[in-house]
Amino acid sequence: MSLALHLYQSPMDNESRLMRMARSITSVKPGVQVRLVGLQVDERSGLQPVEPGIVIDRVGNPTPKHDTLASRFQKVGGWFQQVYRDYRDEDIAVVSAHAVWALPLAWQLARRAKAPLVYNPHELETRTPTMTGVKKTLAEQVEARFIRRCQVVTAVNDEIADWYADRYRISRPIVVCNFPAAATHDVPARGLRRELGLADDEVLFVHTGNLTGGRNIPLILSEFEAAGRHHILFVGAGELQGDVEAAAARSSFIHHMPPVPPDQVVSVVKGADLALSLIETLAQSYAWSSPNKLFEALAAGTPPVASDLPEARRRLGTLASDLILTSPADQLHGFLAHLDRPQALRYREQLAPLPTWEQGVGPMLDAYRRLLG
Repeated sequence: MSLALHLYQSPMDNESRLMRMARSITSVKPGVQVRLVGLQVDERSGLQPVEPGIVIDRVGNPTPKHDTLASRFQKVGGWFQQVYRDYRDEDIAVVSAHAVWALPLAWQLARRAKAPLVYNPHELETRTPTMTGVKKTLAEQVEARFIRRCQVVTAVNDEIADWYADRYRISRPIVVCNFPAAATHDVPARGLRRELGLADDEVLFVHTGNLTGGRNIPLILSEFEAAGRHHILFVGAGELQGDVEAAAARSSFIHHMPPVPPDQVVSVVKGADLALSLIETLAQSYAWSSPNKLFEALAAGTPPVASDLPEARRRLGTLASDLILTSPADQLHGFLAHLDRPQALRYREQLAPLPTWEQGVGPMLDAYRRLLG
């Protein structure tokens, strides 16, 4: 059986975009197995079939007890070497890199197998907040060297596609927006208001995704606790979970729920009146991002209060003037002060429907058909 390899240094937990790609690619050509090659971080290792035609392979060793910079370099280097050893003699139909650092390995495997090379970056790879100094210079050199050797390049939105085309003088990448799949659009709303015991006139916001930096979580906690009139439910886990739980213990208007499976997120968001997608635009990649929480809210028909992102303005249309906060630190307080539930419900009535993943992925599948033909 031929393999469509997808290389990404991730534990492959809740990688919703990659899984949607994998499901779509399985329909392109019978007899090709999609193999998601990720990083082992716990006791799970080796091949794990997840769906017909899709297998996860977590490669490497669990994270060492002493997590130091040297041990991280050793772990990463070992991953590259082991993946190459494991797959250099396999029957490979196509190799896809999902991050800039995976490009050299993907190119080596593709060249050895005489297979096409694909680059599927999940963001503007070299313009993230952590890309600074020597690391940024090296990433730019890697991307410049290998992106022109790719038969197909994709991007998550128009701004990033245009940037790649202009920066590297390549054909414009195929835009594959991370819309939720059609099956999630039609799921019933979870009864969050009933679960939380809210009155009919109380407004419920929801915040989904990792509880980590870059999402204005301290600001949100502060403003909702101070306002004391609207409710916010955080759905997720992460380094700031302790802060969220502490605020929830202090305030009856702040709530927390553990993460739910990716295919249940839209159902949860449907149960709220409004969603929050207040990404901190700390770097160009974030300023041009297409956050999952933005698309999950739009798929749910739940209006998102969002940072000033091009993708948010494009999707919100006339609602952008009300729901986009160009400076959340300065504007969130006033937005909450003037909001009531009838207004929140009016926003929902004016929200334009979001396309499904299946409606947007066609051009990428056409490209894979040509590669695998």
